[in-house]
Amino acid sequence: MLRWLAYVHGRALNSGLFSTTGIWTNAVWEQVAGGRSFQDLEPLTGIHGTVFRSWLEHPREDAFWQAMTPRPEHYAKLDLPILTITGHHDADQLGALTYYERHMANGPKAVTAKHWLVIGPWDHLGTRLPKAEVGGINSGPAAVMNMEDLHKAWYDHTLKGGPRPEFLKDRVACFIMGRNTWIYASDLKQIEGAPLRFELDLTGAEPGDVTRGGHLVTGTPKQRAMVRLLADPKYLPPREETEQEYPSYLKDQRETLQNLPSQVMWHSSLFQEETVLSGRPKLTLQLACDQPDADLFCELQELLPEGEVVVLSSGSVRLRYRNGGVSPVLMVPGTAETVTFPAMSFFARAIRKGSRLRLIVSAGPYLSSQRNTHTGGDLASEPISKGRIAHITLFTGPGSQGMLDLPQPEKGLIKAQEPKK
Repeated sequence: MLRWLAYVHGRALNSGLFSTTGIWTNAVWEQVAGGRSFQDLEPLTGIHGTVFRSWLEHPREDAFWQAMTPRPEHYAKLDLPILTITGHHDADQLGALTYYERHMANGPKAVTAKHWLVIGPWDHLGTRLPKAEVGGINSGPAAVMNMEDLHKAWYDHTLKGGPRPEFLKDRVACFIMGRNTWIYASDLKQIEGAPLRFELDLTGAEPGDVTRGGHLVTGTPKQRAMVRLLADPKYLPPREETEQEYPSYLKDQRETLQNLPSQVMWHSSLFQEETVLSGRPKLTLQLACDQPDADLFCELQELLPEGEVVVLSSGSVRLRYRNGGVSPVLMVPGTAETVTFPAMSFFARAIRKGSRLRLIVSAGPYLSSQRNTHTGGDLASEPISKGRIAHITLFTGPGSQGMLDLPQPEKGLIKAQEPKK
């Protein structure tokens, strides 16, 4: 948050400050190591005068944010063509899809019919300057396009009555990684079709041990099982790790192999045939926490036959906001609840025959995220020194409702893969 606000603060973009990653990593390190509060990132960096603290006073979409974002009645009056462009790995994907779906839900049909959506295999920069490779994954030449040409064709179409851009064959264009090709649909719901469902089974699982994980199964587990995760708000990884850059971050398995007590893994059986998945996964867990609040993070990976991984999707939930809405509801320590994560990030990929899926659930914390002190107090002003260790117990088995739903595109959208000659 502060890094972005520093970038756009003043009359000129502060590109040098924004791009010097070490400044920001060091500031967070000093904040945590010194037991200071999240809002102390301002004095630690010397950056003042932005709206950082104002934003911190409104951690949910309350009246403050609602006053500056379109409401249903605004969407109902909107009458202009829209082209939304985002990527599988775009850090701003959530915003793009949120506004897109709010418009679809509240706009007149004659107007929403003029809203087009493109989801490519890109990061945020790639939505303007697409590249074939992102995070160590190469999606081939079909991933590369001249976005300025698309913009010009779009404006010629909408403002001058020219032909629709050739690329926009239907209202939703989605890139399928693995097959490295585009598919098209008239509605995003066709891309995010009926899910492939896995039940969660923790039988035999141990925290942190990649060789002793749980199982993603297609039937209900026959017995109850549990795992207890530990989250320490004062935890810091080895300093040398924070100073290394990993260009192939979508293939990174460092944290998976570190045997951290904060995380547990599940693996599926081998896929017997290529399977195309596309959409935002939905994860539900039964859990109990011994503190009023905690954070949970999840990541979905494809584990390839040769042992490499491809990161597919991720998500998180702050337990005080597990019910959604604006107002927090603290956990009752020791009481089990069924918690559904907010939708994970969108991905679309052909899972290879012989691959497995790996689901990781972690209690963190991470340098890239605001830390939870686990007390239920204000997370902007409460110092890390006041934080408590939290133990989060996950349950699986009959009645737990622990499951992972993975949307699939409608079959008519995916042509059978032609056999290689």
